[in-house]
Amino acid sequence: MLTINIHYVEPSRASFLTGMYTNQTKITRNNMNLRNSVPDVITLGQRFRQQGYQSVRIGKMFHYDNPSAIGTSGNDDIYSWDQTINPYGRDKIEEYKINTLTPRKYGGTLSWLAADGTDEEQTDGIGSSEAIKMLDQFTIVKLHFF
Repeated sequence: MLTINIHYVEPSRASFLTGMYTNQTKITRNNMNLRNSVPDVITLGQRFRQQGYQSVRIGKMFHYDNPSAIGTSGNDDIYSWDQTINPYGRDKIEEYKINTLTPRKYGGTLSWLAADGTDEEQTDGIGSSEAIKMLDQFTIVKLHFF
């Protein structure tokens, strides 16, 4: 069992997606590139690709600056995915409405947004809709996917 005991997002995600401890990946904070630390690592997405699965990333998988990098690939690992989808919703467009304890500072401080609009207009809602579409497509063509 892999135990993740670090307070940053990216080290935890790197551990989960590689099966390695943070002291092995050397990812100890956010905004570090996995391939700079462990260039030859095989990620979970890569392993599925090697076994004939379609590997798709929708939204953030490896860390990126949030909210500034919403809608981009950010600090992604291109070797892990056959396809990537970068949703970009109303919450990103209305980023200026985010409340924070430290103005325009989003990491390491409490921040919140009372988002207007429907779920389908928000980045997470768009990502969920895209995932449902992909699942439906893979089911129709009987394609294994991760």
